[in-house]
Amino acid sequence: MKRERWAAIQEGEFAYHLAKDETRVLEINLPYWRSLIAQLPEEVRFETSTRVLDLGCGGCGILLGLGRGELVGVDPLMNRYLEKFPFLAERKDIRWIEGAAEEVTFDEPFDVVFAINSFDHVYDPRLVVGTVRDFLKPGGHCVMTMNCHNTRPFRAYYAALYRFIDHHHPHQFTPRDVERLFDGFTLIEQREIDELWFPHAERYARDVLRRPLVDRRKWLRAAANPLKWPMGLCKVLLNMPRHSTRPGQRSIFSNYLLVFRK
Repeated sequence: MKRERWAAIQEGEFAYHLAKDETRVLEINLPYWRSLIAQLPEEVRFETSTRVLDLGCGGCGILLGLGRGELVGVDPLMNRYLEKFPFLAERKDIRWIEGAAEEVTFDEPFDVVFAINSFDHVYDPRLVVGTVRDFLKPGGHCVMTMNCHNTRPFRAYYAALYRFIDHHHPHQFTPRDVERLFDGFTLIEQREIDELWFPHAERYARDVLRRPLVDRRKWLRAAANPLKWPMGLCKVLLNMPRHSTRPGQRSIFSNYLLVFRK
């Protein structure tokens, strides 16, 4: 993907965050981050001396759920997030850096590298894997969450047509695709985590995004896009798995937690 195309996608990503009610973001996100941290394998530990890097930390990332450690957050839109979300600057224990994951450098390695819902936003996934490998100490952990496809046909469909059906996510993966990219790492955990976010989803949509969780306008936009019609049909024809937390819906993808050890 060309860098110019990637930069345009980042602008679209910030427009999504720009519409948020910043006074409610932290209030709703923090319980989710803490629940996710509590679900990590026991060997992923956070002590006062633990060096933690969040690649693609966004405007209200998982570092805000940590109370100790040497914490660094990197995002290509970081300076704009600092303006949009004042609570970020209040965390004096976190170092915020504007930059792309493929380009930042550090003098000391990290114990934990997070990539929370960010790996499918980068402009060169293979290069980011190499960056993670360089940044991690031996025995360190990379903790990822990402919406991954449940079938390869849909992964291929989205990859070919993402500009028209999912323009914020230029890269599409199944869990197996991610595991292959992290060749040389040890996968110590992989599982769906939709149930962690679902208790917060309705309130987040209403109070932060200021729209209903079940947004009829979104359905109408999808119905007006012929490239999305095959997905609705194939959910039934391919017997897509039923969504674990949304009765009546079938899943094209699920949110996965993947934890790798270097």
